[in-house]
Amino acid sequence: FFFFFFFFKQKTAYEIMPSLVGSEMCIRDRYMGFLPILVRRGAKLLRFGSLLGGGFSSKLARGAKSYKYDPTKFGLNPDFDMTSYTALKGCGCKVPQVTLQKYLSNIGDGTIGKETPDCSVIKYPDTRRCLVSTTDFFYPLVDDPYTQGEIACANVLSDLYAMGISRCDHMLMILGVCLDMTPAEQEVSTREMIRGFNDKAAEAGTVITGGQSVFNDFPMIGGVANTVIRDEEIVYPRKAREGDVLVLTKALGSRVVVNAYKWYKSKGERWEKVKGLISEEDMGRAYDICCGEMTSLNKSAAELMAKYKVHGGTDVTGFGILGHARNLAEAQERDVDLRIHTLPVIHRMLRIHDKVVNYKLTEGFAAETSGGILMIVPSESVDQLLKDFKQMESKEAWIVGEVMKGEKKAYIEKDFKTIEVS
Repeated sequence: FFFFFFFFKQKTAYEIMPSLVGSEMCIRDRYMGFLPILVRRGAKLLRFGSLLGGGFSSKLARGAKSYKYDPTKFGLNPDFDMTSYTALKGCGCKVPQVTLQKYLSNIGDGTIGKETPDCSVIKYPDTRRCLVSTTDFFYPLVDDPYTQGEIACANVLSDLYAMGISRCDHMLMILGVCLDMTPAEQEVSTREMIRGFNDKAAEAGTVITGGQSVFNDFPMIGGVANTVIRDEEIVYPRKAREGDVLVLTKALGSRVVVNAYKWYKSKGERWEKVKGLISEEDMGRAYDICCGEMTSLNKSAAELMAKYKVHGGTDVTGFGILGHARNLAEAQERDVDLRIHTLPVIHRMLRIHDKVVNYKLTEGFAAETSGGILMIVPSESVDQLLKDFKQMESKEAWIVGEVMKGEKKAYIEKDFKTIEVS
């Protein structure tokens, strides 16, 4: 294995970052003796806060923070944009669900990912403890590399949170440095992605202990999240009962937003079609809401899942809300269906989706990046859970469906309702 580490002695973070690009450290032989010291020192420092700058995110109402990016502050050209270096954005780069299932059928007995769709859960022999692991990475979907790093970290952690696990023992980072960038662009974008990822990990109360970096055609960032936990503390996604309620914690529509925002910035042909449907002010607000959702951790949702003993959950990402709901339905022990009757969508995005570009948002298959938790809540607990969530996060979660007797399927009702989130 090859790992990189952050050293916090005499050199500042900005001085050390360029030396990390394209290099790793081998931790065999004589380096092995230093590994425990480095990890402990890093964990101690990170738990006191972010040493790479930026600070922790506070709990803000949706759209309260601006995510407008000015690359000239970092010595780059004003038109520098991370998304210009990739044709596939965020979780929109994922292999389609049906195709992926075909590939996975060749692993083991073909059941991989079906009982626990979001994480790998390995039970240690002769103990009640489990190793819960997940990994994810993707290409840029926002112009700011720092925000991209935050989103990537939050997205990785969401798989743990979707199983009611609010503690992550450690993370590894996966990093791709773009070959098409100039050396200055490589240095700034890589440093800032790492900084955003690290800050978000520190906010989550975890520590980055290593990872791997490569040169790549597209910029890339993601990682691995691991934790060891007692089996009874895991909220397995299979206990749904007839009469339970489906709750969603983040708004939908991120794929529409990030593409429409790029059209707005370029002022090209696509924006000519869009500008009659949304003002520049509303486009900026939609982008701020979207980035705020993507960078926010689902940790509060995980804590509430454990507190109210919910019957299962999943995070809504690359397969869209219905794609992930179908995985959740297939994992159930009982013969039930998940009926989705409401779609909360970011401000003005339905107009653009319906009249300019179809990402299958209203069909439930639009890719989301670092989306919310879709959880199965006992009906007697849902009101208090929603109240607690609003108090913890300063924003609403929504009842979006219900559990009915059925055949382990999920579907969106034909006459579904929408909520415009602003």
